[in-house]
Amino acid sequence: TTNSKSKNKRQRVLAADAYWCVSNITTLNLKAFANNQGFFERRRCHSRYKAIILNYVSEPDKQRL
Repeated sequence: TTNSKSKNKRQRVLAADAYWCVSNITTLNLKAFANNQGFFERRRCHSRYKAIILNYVSEPDKQRL
């Protein structure tokens, strides 16, 4: 059944860039993220950074970032 399948789903593994952000939350900022991940395209970098902040960072840290 659909219910039993949803209970048995594998947990998502954090992407490497998201994992880096979560691991370095105390010093995280856009410039550090861009430098570490090798982003050279501004829009793509900002878009990915924003997505990571929205999806993986706790509320108190979101306010700082």
